[in-house]
Amino acid sequence: MDRVFPLSTPEQVAVVMEHPQELCFKGKCQVAVACGAVTVLGYNLTEHTDFYSVYSPDSSSHMTLQTSAPSSDGTLQEILKKMRTSKYFSGENKETLKEIELILTNSSVIVILKVLDSKVCNYVSSISPFQNLFLPTLSLTESRDIDDMFAPIGIQILDPLASQRCEITENYKYIAEMLCSSITDVEGTAPILVICGGKNTGKSTLARYLVNTALNSVKKVCYLEGDVGQTEFTPQGCVALSVIDQPLLGPPFTHQKEPKCLCYFGAATPGDEPTQYVKCVDYVFSKYKQMDERTPLIVNTMGWTKGLGLCLLVDVLKVVKPTFVVQLDSHNQSRNLPPVTQEFVQNSPGWVHNSMEMQIKVGTVVTADEPSTGHKLTIIESVTGTASEKRDRYGAPDHRNMMLLAYLSRLQISPTQFVPINAVTPYKVPWSALAVHTCHAAVPRSQIMYVLNASMVALCSVDSDMIVDTDNSDMPKFLKETPVCDCLGFGIVRGIDPVEKVFYIITPLSPNVLRKVNCLLRGALDIPSQLLLKQKSQSYIPYTDFPRDGMGSSSIKPRRYIQRKKYSKSFLE
Repeated sequence: MDRVFPLSTPEQVAVVMEHPQELCFKGKCQVAVACGAVTVLGYNLTEHTDFYSVYSPDSSSHMTLQTSAPSSDGTLQEILKKMRTSKYFSGENKETLKEIELILTNSSVIVILKVLDSKVCNYVSSISPFQNLFLPTLSLTESRDIDDMFAPIGIQILDPLASQRCEITENYKYIAEMLCSSITDVEGTAPILVICGGKNTGKSTLARYLVNTALNSVKKVCYLEGDVGQTEFTPQGCVALSVIDQPLLGPPFTHQKEPKCLCYFGAATPGDEPTQYVKCVDYVFSKYKQMDERTPLIVNTMGWTKGLGLCLLVDVLKVVKPTFVVQLDSHNQSRNLPPVTQEFVQNSPGWVHNSMEMQIKVGTVVTADEPSTGHKLTIIESVTGTASEKRDRYGAPDHRNMMLLAYLSRLQISPTQFVPINAVTPYKVPWSALAVHTCHAAVPRSQIMYVLNASMVALCSVDSDMIVDTDNSDMPKFLKETPVCDCLGFGIVRGIDPVEKVFYIITPLSPNVLRKVNCLLRGALDIPSQLLLKQKSQSYIPYTDFPRDGMGSSSIKPRRYIQRKKYSKSFLE
């Protein structure tokens, strides 16, 4: 490929593209534009932007750089002038600059690719079965010579026909234009867009594309996560409100961030506690309504389209009262929702919201069914199909584990040299400083310590009126019921000392944040099995390894030379 030029800056290359051209790749790198413009999942990179991190692992559709049409005054002389004055070519040797100038045209776009070193990606990739997330795949390569050129950058150029690329259809672009035109309408209120559809229809990809497209027009976009099983910015089991000010150029585990409001539901599906789920959505949405800024909101929902799942979708729509609803339909008709029109929502009872009631009470939050102008429903066809589903090596549990591993990577100090999780120094917290509670399961108080030990817990802050004091001041407190409250983060109960009456908790939270925690919630969020069984450790891993010495420390060896005992006929009678 005679359009790739290694630069004098280490681990950095310039790529000359001709509009219209696409560059699909696997791996991770930093991308900047020296001349022209490119689009990555809806976000525009221009000469005025700096480097952006782009992630394209095997666990999701591969990312593509697409050139944008040059401006009307984009002459060859103007492109040459921009290249010579670009900061990316300052100090570059004259021979390289001359080679680039010889192939430039008035439709050329110059992209700078740079090595990306990410602690999160390194940590997730250090644990089986995720080692090959960013490594080259021989069956998808476009050319061995091209691989050699881009290998120092950490990416592999893919054949678009052979790879599972991230496709952006005209329907996606239409939805983005509809959202952006509503955002720029200064007289109206901030638009609220809800994305719904069945499983594996591309709801999360569309949500990321809409966030990126909106960021081309505004500085911030709000994102309400209503899918507790496949979350975007937090570990599973959470309903969260996040304020996004940077483009989302990778799968969820690559862009975790602290949400504005995080409510711990405690399970990957709301099937066991649907009322609690609606309470969490209502609580988080109330935080959005309290914001002073006029910020657009994108709401992602579950892929549960039948029975209770449909009722909960109606509840979500009645809570957020969207401006737009985008419904993704798949080729499999059994997965699809009925058309979620305004009339359908008004006439269909949810699990909590009754269509005949004008005011309902959800826990401690009162929500009024105020008159609504109605939402605009747009039904589009999903771009994902059965073929792409069969090629997907990683299922929903793997994606959830990657999110947890990415969160726990904050415990690591070095970006490359990782220590086992049991080597991290824990916090020592007295029993009396915390209330403890299990979500979605009734556990006797005498047994709750066994449930909490060696488990993943949510570190929450609850109102004092929900806490039930015990007769013994040294014992932990309990809660009256599962709370709807702020979750400040997550941790692992490394151990429990019944003599000193303390918890040993491993968490990436700072001491200042940890002081606000007064409750441990134990839900269905478990420590990833890969972390317990696959992490590299020089000492034995608690609760999973055999001790190194002591009676009964090893398995019983079979003795195949001993004959099986035979019984006489009289004994059998």
